[in-house]
Amino acid sequence: LSEHNQKLVFVFDYRKADEHEWTTPRTHFNPPMVNGILPKPEKVDFHVPAQDLRGVFFLVNMFALHGCADFAFRQDHEAKREDYNNLVLAMGLGFNSFTNHLSEKFSDSPNEFFKITWGNSPKAKDFITDNLTIGGITPPSEEGWDHALVARIVTPGKPKQPNRVRFCCSGRTADGTASAGWFLATRWQELLDIYRLDDKKTDLNVNSLVVGIKHRVGVEPTDEHDDSALLLKCDGKTLLSWGMFPGLV
Repeated sequence: LSEHNQKLVFVFDYRKADEHEWTTPRTHFNPPMVNGILPKPEKVDFHVPAQDLRGVFFLVNMFALHGCADFAFRQDHEAKREDYNNLVLAMGLGFNSFTNHLSEKFSDSPNEFFKITWGNSPKAKDFITDNLTIGGITPPSEEGWDHALVARIVTPGKPKQPNRVRFCCSGRTADGTASAGWFLATRWQELLDIYRLDDKKTDLNVNSLVVGIKHRVGVEPTDEHDDSALLLKCDGKTLLSWGMFPGLV
């Protein structure tokens, strides 16, 4: 980052609070009733899942240890063109328009880099939400575990400038996004090892990589359970896919 004078820009999905959502907010602290009315927070118009922030803090700590001290936080609707000249990291899956944008760029790829799908939750059948496929494969449902993805995507840079790198830390659930952030922050070496082990796709400056992640579920939200994240395996092999962003050769 410092070599190219870049900062790290985190992009979250834009979530506007519904008018009725904050009528009776649930907070850890219970404020006293005033004239029979329950106080509520003022000007809380937007919110970011706490799990997304936890994933970000893992990453901020890691990048800070490697000398990066310039960070920016954007909701996807407010990100500016100049933000994308930096190292950009999208937090979240289907509701983040930047994650969608990156996924759709590979829509013509013969092996379906990664794709966002919509339908019934595998954990709650009457709940419609986002899901994912990697290389055309939907991660199998496993009792006590859920899945996420970590993607490293190389996009073209400006003329005579290095190519740019984007990351996606995207869980099927918000807990998965936190676990994906923890995985990238603490086990990034495993991604590098995959590049090194594949003699055909070893160019970090060109080849994009997405891997499946599995993490525990059913743990209390206050527990530090994000460190359960592991590479997801299907039929004994790590679930991953290679891709090349349009315009790169």
